[in-house]
Amino acid sequence: MEGRMSFPPFKPWKGCPQPPCPLSFLFFCIFSVDCGFAGVSDYTDANTGVKYTGDRQFINTGENEIVSSNGFARRYGTLRSFPNGTRNCYKMSPVLSGSKYVIRAGFLYGNYDSQGFPPVFDLHIGNNFWTTVTTLSDDSVFSEIITVSRGVLIQVCLVNTGKGTPFISVLELRPLLDSMYPLVNTSQSLVNHLRWNYGMANQLRYPYDPFDRLWDGVANNFFTLNTSSEVMAKEGDAFQVPSLVLRSAVSESRTNYHLDTWLKIGTFGDKIYIVMHFAELQKLNSANESRRLNIYGKDGTVLLFPEYSPPYLTVDHKEIVTDELPRSRFYNISIKSTRSSTYSYIINAFESFIVRSMNESQTDDRDVAAIEDIKSALRLVKNWEGDPCSPKEYIWEGVNCANSEDSTSLRIISLNLSSSGLQGQIPSSIGNLTALTMLDLSDNNLTGPIPDIFGELSSLRFINLSGSEALGVIPQNLCKKISKGALSLRFHGINIYIILGVSDKQNKSGSTIEGNVQKREGVQFTYAEITQITHNFQHEIGKGGFGIVYLGSLKDGTMVAVKVLSSSSSQGSKEFEAEVLLLARVHHKNLVNLLGYCDDMQHLSLVYEYMDNGTLRDHLSGKILNGDILNWNQRVNIALQAAQGLDYLHSGCTPPIVHRDIKSNNILLNRELVAKISDFGLSRSFNNDYATHISTRLAGTPGYLDPEYYKNYRLNEKSDVYSFGIVLLEIMTGQPPHQNTIEKTHIVRWVHSLVQSGDIINIIDSRLQGYFDINRAWKIIEVAMSCTSTTSEERMTMSEVVMELKQCLNINELQIEFEDTKSSIQYSSGTITSGLSTSRAPLAR
Repeated sequence: MEGRMSFPPFKPWKGCPQPPCPLSFLFFCIFSVDCGFAGVSDYTDANTGVKYTGDRQFINTGENEIVSSNGFARRYGTLRSFPNGTRNCYKMSPVLSGSKYVIRAGFLYGNYDSQGFPPVFDLHIGNNFWTTVTTLSDDSVFSEIITVSRGVLIQVCLVNTGKGTPFISVLELRPLLDSMYPLVNTSQSLVNHLRWNYGMANQLRYPYDPFDRLWDGVANNFFTLNTSSEVMAKEGDAFQVPSLVLRSAVSESRTNYHLDTWLKIGTFGDKIYIVMHFAELQKLNSANESRRLNIYGKDGTVLLFPEYSPPYLTVDHKEIVTDELPRSRFYNISIKSTRSSTYSYIINAFESFIVRSMNESQTDDRDVAAIEDIKSALRLVKNWEGDPCSPKEYIWEGVNCANSEDSTSLRIISLNLSSSGLQGQIPSSIGNLTALTMLDLSDNNLTGPIPDIFGELSSLRFINLSGSEALGVIPQNLCKKISKGALSLRFHGINIYIILGVSDKQNKSGSTIEGNVQKREGVQFTYAEITQITHNFQHEIGKGGFGIVYLGSLKDGTMVAVKVLSSSSSQGSKEFEAEVLLLARVHHKNLVNLLGYCDDMQHLSLVYEYMDNGTLRDHLSGKILNGDILNWNQRVNIALQAAQGLDYLHSGCTPPIVHRDIKSNNILLNRELVAKISDFGLSRSFNNDYATHISTRLAGTPGYLDPEYYKNYRLNEKSDVYSFGIVLLEIMTGQPPHQNTIEKTHIVRWVHSLVQSGDIINIIDSRLQGYFDINRAWKIIEVAMSCTSTTSEERMTMSEVVMELKQCLNINELQIEFEDTKSSIQYSSGTITSGLSTSRAPLAR
């Protein structure tokens, strides 16, 4: 608990440089923000002397809430909740770029929403993970990080992970000296786990610690030592521990006692950092008195610091950096006096941290400034929060990004603001997105001139301005770029492109396009060329929602499949455009390769690589009449390959892509039986695992559709996972999604009943005649049942599916156990449990 003392107002410490305007510069030094506080004037906390302000200047999203009387400090009487958007960010500015700061976020749920459900959510510093916050019903929790500012702005972001509405009560930022905590730099930060002040009962903070760190007292059941003398620090001391903290310590009266500190911290594989602060408080007679310590680490048996004697009234520090935590997440420190020592152990203070990597790439500063200007100029109502491009799970809606040429930052390469209700003029700041390759402003109500600067964007290849009839003429320099074949423009319903030297207007006037048809990735073909490739549409090899698929060949003899949109197609030009744009930017060995397309007058066609062995469904159903069935190893390989293709769409694309129609008919096999996913006409790009697309038009295929889709018409990556689970069951059983019986039992229900009885033999396709590995079969069925859980939160991700299927190939089984986070000190006569740690822990499946 904080001491109830009267302190002077929090002032900038002497390390703050003095600018010409010292009052405004105060904000470079400290921020003390009462989140959700709507008062017109600041207030000073009676317990600490710290002056708090409301948060309106730091954030423009979220809702103010009041927490009922709770006996906590005033700053916990309000909070800001974030029911909307996946990521909401506080912008702490201005700060000094390259300087070190300690940032502390506090949370008190207090059942403010009357739901009785304390949420769990993530905290980020900018685009880097900080910690997972697990709030409590009736107590406050906080998390603290020491980090380096990478600019004049620090963003603290709350991220909704689907476990309740994120909220925050208080946010504090304090500057540190650049020489402090040398392990902290631009690529790694320290998340505080514990900070103990041995020998003092109460918590100590500002003004005794000018950096306002929180030192929790640890004294009960210990033999304590105290001094009224000042404990000095050496010049350039890296930790600046307050003298008042160092003037107390714990020890024992007998030398055979030792101090064991058991830390349970972080997650498996984390690196942790421990700093122990020592100062001798007793004047020892050098002739016959001594305090010599052996300090052990790891499991308490590895000697790290032998024969150590703390200096008298001068602080000294012992640091430990672990390589990585074991699976148990325990780390034990044991401090023992040596046999020759006449005094027992001593320790004054203790800090432990999780070393957190800060290596997420950031969006180029120029692009950030440009996109913020665009957001402001167009008054965009979007949840554009945090870094536009990073991390990839939270990339802004409508934005695509790629690494810069020197790979030091991310650049915005695509901006899609179609159907966004935009009005007014096109902002010239779009021209500051100098790496832009695609711009879609279609189906808005824009007016005024088309910015001349568009013609100066060397990377720009496609602009869609259709739907805004009041836009002005095309600028001259943009026309020149179009005439050179460097740019395609859709304007007033006309496709203006010079890819083969002819515009869409020329096609409509009846001119003929001739030329050699070559195999060129992403090339645009004319209708005449499509006719030539398909030999006048002679050989039909399939039908689908898009239309008819024909066998064709290029002039070099390469076999291709050509999908031709029919006038009666249930799909249309939007699905056609979606497939072209998507396949033009995704490339993976387990995705069907798009070789070209035709958008010639009313003729829409897609040209693909030809997959000799047809669809997976054809093989499973016996339609492939060569007498062979897929054996066990072929099935597992096909399942893994299809999973890898889908995982690439979810995890390897920015933003992630949801296929929306995964089924065995859309998994094609080539001559070597390599599986590739096809049919992307219904695919959509989403920004993260929890972003969804709402559609009242039925997407996908009955039997494969996510059950949740029928309830709320929402689709995300987990919808694809469900569909893939159905395909996995098809591969294992050989059966279609609905059984060929009068009852038309769904495959999930049928398999579930056999799983309950442990009947794996009758689950696996009988045509395999028992030639399969039972253990691996059970493993794959378990994966499939997880994928097809009725609740999306209980389903695996495709990355997890890929990992599990790979294990089925090499039969290596991994078992990872996750335990609750807890830390304690054990000594000869008792145990002290530590305060809450908000460390991140993955959920066990």
